[in-house]
Amino acid sequence: MYSTFSDEILRLARTGARFHALVNITASVAAGVGAFMCGLMLAHSLAGR
Repeated sequence: MYSTFSDEILRLARTGARFHALVNITASVAAGVGAFMCGLMLAHSLAGR
């Protein structure tokens, strides 16, 4: 299985751009959690809760 996420993080870290790697990880996780929360709120709204 190939992951561009891990490839990009490793490339950034290996080239010395560790700050950018950390920002990339943080932004990706935050976007995933945000998308999950939006989906959860939409599901609750559609279910009438």
